Amino acid sequence: MSPVNSIIKKKGEETSVLKFYLDKTKPLEDNGKHPPLTIPFTSMTNFIKATSTDSEHVRIVSAEQCHYRSGDIVKVIDGEFKGVTGRVARIAGQQRVVVEISGLCLVATAYIPNGFLETVQNQL
Repeated sequence: MSPVNSIIKKKGEETSVLKFYLDKTKPLEDNGKHPPLTIPFTSMTNFIKATSTDSEHVRIVSAEQCHYRSGDIVKVIDGEFKGVTGRVARIAGQQRVVVEISGLCLVATAYIPNGFLETVQNQL
């Protein structure tokens, strides 16, 4: 049993809420299963920033709903989403920043004006 499985399968209060997803974008391991999905700390922090506002306009989206303006990575420099990094997309007729957790989901912020965006040199 893998170290992750030994923790998850353990009975008790501390681990009873732990869950994990398998990363189906990676090849099968020796045990015939996909490895657990791991999310880098910076990606998770960015996701939390995007989803922890009081905005009712934050939404989970599909790739088909995202009409990307370019491949540029931007950082929100003002407003309630300040600090969020992602790609600018047009969704439901509005310019939004899309945050992706690879292999899991895409989240779009509420409308973000151009003046609140700054292009980032390095990619996510």
